[in-house]
Amino acid sequence: MYNSIKSYYININRFRKKTLFRIKSINVKPNEKPIIIFGNQKSGTTAIAALLGMYIEKDVTLDILPIWDIIDKIILKKSQFPNFVNTYSVLFSKHIIKEPWLTFIPSQVYSRFPKSKYILIVRDPRDNIRSILDKLNIAGNKEKNPYGIRKLRTGWKQVFMPELYHWKCNHYIEILSKRWNYAVSIPSNFQLQNIFIVRYEDFKMDKVNFIKNLANELREKGKIDIEQLINYSFQTKGRNRDIPWQEFFGEKNLRRIENICENNMKKYNYKKSIS
Repeated sequence: MYNSIKSYYININRFRKKTLFRIKSINVKPNEKPIIIFGNQKSGTTAIAALLGMYIEKDVTLDILPIWDIIDKIILKKSQFPNFVNTYSVLFSKHIIKEPWLTFIPSQVYSRFPKSKYILIVRDPRDNIRSILDKLNIAGNKEKNPYGIRKLRTGWKQVFMPELYHWKCNHYIEILSKRWNYAVSIPSNFQLQNIFIVRYEDFKMDKVNFIKNLANELREKGKIDIEQLINYSFQTKGRNRDIPWQEFFGEKNLRRIENICENNMKKYNYKKSIS
């Protein structure tokens, strides 16, 4: 009963926000040369986008919530991405645009915004997948798909839909591993121009200099001191973030991740923990 009531109010709130975005988009044109940030869900995109925007004093779109409702249709090209941009143009009018779902329609995004600069944020797949499951309160060590996946709301439910990409797999860890491969392979698979690839781990090691260097690469001028802002938590931290991979996933599921992601893990200097 509680979950039904909660779901009802979440849907009402989303409907109100979508309506407000539509109204605000009247007579607002998209920015034709934004900085667009790609990256799998829970790969550090929010923190990096927010801090970069603060450092260069530019406006940022951190999430494009209306796309969650129709992302499956856009992926399958049953709905046109340019039409979506026009409908919610206020969300595409900012200098920096971050929405993880854009990562999974790269050719459509690049076709609509060919003059943009792009950033791809990569995070270790074991940390990335653990963070996604933590966000959704789903265990990582199950042999069968947890029942909780069926109850996910729109926007997260599609994360576990392999049919969107014509993948022949149905185990939730395999799906998440393939999504990670898809996300980090954007530069080679889609031959995007003007794309900068960064690792979340490098950001965590030295946040201030990371943001400064990224701004320099983008030819953006830093304007404020972000030293006091770097430890602000832009997302709720997962309760299992410090749990060892093998304990969280179990050996079998950890092996699944490392085997599926092996080639790209080598490419981005992530070492396997199970031989």
